[in-house]
Amino acid sequence: MKAINTRRAGLERSVRYSAVIIACLCLLLLTGAAQNRPRGLQAGSFDQVGGKAISRSFTVQDQVPANPPKFDLDLYQFGMLEKGPKWTAESTPETQKIQQGHMANINSMAREGKLVAAGPMVGDGDLRGIFVFRVGSIEEAEALAAKDPAIIAGRLKLNFTNWMAPKGIGRKSLDELKNNPNPKYTMARHYLVFLRKGPKWTAAGSPELQNAHLWDIRRNLDSGKYVAAGPLEAKDDRL
Repeated sequence: MKAINTRRAGLERSVRYSAVIIACLCLLLLTGAAQNRPRGLQAGSFDQVGGKAISRSFTVQDQVPANPPKFDLDLYQFGMLEKGPKWTAESTPETQKIQQGHMANINSMAREGKLVAAGPMVGDGDLRGIFVFRVGSIEEAEALAAKDPAIIAGRLKLNFTNWMAPKGIGRKSLDELKNNPNPKYTMARHYLVFLRKGPKWTAAGSPELQNAHLWDIRRNLDSGKYVAAGPLEAKDDRL
């Protein structure tokens, strides 16, 4: 527990990590949306997903308080499901059976309160979906995910990183699962945005710019434009 608390404190303080922003996001295990909308998530950079609609540019001179905003964060394990060595887009009785087992495993982990959010990506990119766990460690999350039939079959592979994000992700759905063990989920298209190092990135950073960045996130969370946002523990420059 001491190691987990130390990791949490380090992520909360750091300005050197990449971040993930979920803008108006409705995942499989979160509140449902209209059934007739396109399904899945879309991931990419701000330019790819219309960043101007998601977040204001910092060239705008907003009134930014001198002190940083408050965030009530928790430690999650953010998993990125990618195409595995035996991935195929072809639908066969075997792949259908694997997919059914994949969905059953998702529901099982959700009922246990371990998996708090999950959802597929649209398109044919290597990133096929995400898992968000709230457990004691990445190792525990990996052990749970290793039971997934799609991972066992090699159709998918899963890479994890720690993620600091608002408390309570998936709590509403977990409460609903207690009353209805077989809920009917609905999904809608939303945007998953990864913030990566830009051409002017420096390890030292700018306290003034970081403060403005945090207040922009705080305001978008408060307005409901962001459902969740927080730093990832980046293992390399890809995130």
